Amino acid sequence: MLFGFLFLVSTTASANVLFIDFNDSREEVEQAEIMARARREKLYVQPEYTSREKTEMSKWRFMMAHYDKKITEENERVAKEGTPNEEKLKKLKGELDAATANMQKIYNGGFTLARLNQKLTAIQDAGETIHTLVISGHHGSSFTGEFVSGGVSMDDISQVFDNFPRLRDSIQMLIILACYGATQDGVM
Repeated sequence: MLFGFLFLVSTTASANVLFIDFNDSREEVEQAEIMARARREKLYVQPEYTSREKTEMSKWRFMMAHYDKKITEENERVAKEGTPNEEKLKKLKGELDAATANMQKIYNGGFTLARLNQKLTAIQDAGETIHTLVISGHHGSSFTGEFVSGGVSMDDISQVFDNFPRLRDSIQMLIILACYGATQDGVM
């Protein structure tokens, strides 16, 4: 519940939150929604998805859990009996690969710097500001995850924000939910 605590630190009444979600962290986004709603803030999430895409993502997550369970059961059976059912494993892997390829079409259409630019334009045109910027993703030298093809560095994000000095300057809190993301090298 550290995430909820971090949101409580900020107390500006008219604050808005921009949550950049690189890795399909729906639990974190849900917590951000709860906190923003409780504080009467607007929550902007990037990437944004249609209801249909969100439904497809939920189905895919369910299928992933299903296939993971089936593959685990087969591996456990093989450990006991010693004979793998290659046909069954091949079928499960094929179905999983097909479902993953379909999901990648949605995910790869996810976060782009151009879409971030469009979202910031909309926020600015509405006369809004951003008090809190949350970035969630896998991190090494750049942010990666299911919602981004390749990687996005802090410099990439900063360059987009440089086009929106009023929004950039209104940010009072940066929350990075990523391994090594908040180190001096990760942020600077």
